[in-house]
Amino acid sequence: MKHNHRDIWITLNNSIRSKSLAKLFSANPVVFNIERPFFIRHTVAPFWVVFQLIKYRPKIIYSQYSFSLQVILAIYKLLIPGVTLTTDFHNKALQRSLKAPVAKDILSVIKRISIGRSNFNIISNSAIPFPYRIRENNLYYLPDPLPEVVAPEKEQGDYVIMITSFADDEPIDLYLDVIRKNPDINFVMTGHCPAEIKKVASSMSNLSLPGFLPRSDYIKLLGNSLCAVCMTTSSDTLQGGIYESIVLNVNAIANNSEVNKSCFGDSIHYSDLSADSLSMGLAELPGIKNRLMRSRDAFIQQHSERVSFCIDDIRLRILQAREI
Repeated sequence: MKHNHRDIWITLNNSIRSKSLAKLFSANPVVFNIERPFFIRHTVAPFWVVFQLIKYRPKIIYSQYSFSLQVILAIYKLLIPGVTLTTDFHNKALQRSLKAPVAKDILSVIKRISIGRSNFNIISNSAIPFPYRIRENNLYYLPDPLPEVVAPEKEQGDYVIMITSFADDEPIDLYLDVIRKNPDINFVMTGHCPAEIKKVASSMSNLSLPGFLPRSDYIKLLGNSLCAVCMTTSSDTLQGGIYESIVLNVNAIANNSEVNKSCFGDSIHYSDLSADSLSMGLAELPGIKNRLMRSRDAFIQQHSERVSFCIDDIRLRILQAREI
């Protein structure tokens, strides 16, 4: 698809969601490398953003929210007539708050004003309320598009993959308890593993820790697994690993939350946040795999249609806004 280089999707976070939405909106992806050290990222990034705006001189801008990026884009929109700004908000952007009272008050005002400059706002999770005053009828719920992944050549593994990044909201202790309770099942936990977890894992012969993998290796590992476990202690978080499992036709288990059930329906299996419940879920999977497969096929079609409809609606609204 040929990009219109005056339409950009700009982000300081090189996420799969941003890549997917940039393509669906036919926007040129402009991405800053988030892996750079904290100090460099927060001092260099604003200058990088300004340079990109001068380079592309965009009239239609899509962005994934971050504080400094939104402030600069709000100023750009104020200075350049006819700019349409659409901002995509991830969960943490809506939930994050500062602890220092004075800084919190000042930055909250700046944040509220800059967000108010967006023509359209997108959220990926309808369970999280949008806490800012915005223009009427310009908030859209747009779930994550299904990731574009190439299924690996099937080499069926004998392991359960636990998709983790060892974030604070992931039930790592629960996973370790399940691994202990099921010595006859091989487990793989993905992601950068902290030293203390490695120490505990060293005594578990049925657990492998491959570390953070290149995307292609991760997809191969996931695609050849017996099933994927992707859980969180947050009741309103949708995890990308579930979408990846569905697309790769891998049975998945997620926590039994309303937001998961509302989004994924019968296409995955559910477990409470307990070792006994998750162990039972793993035991139940072989008996329901055909039902899950049929439900996955239906989910893929319905979800793709929902995303396409929302994309078309937003693009139409953008064109209408530019004609006013």
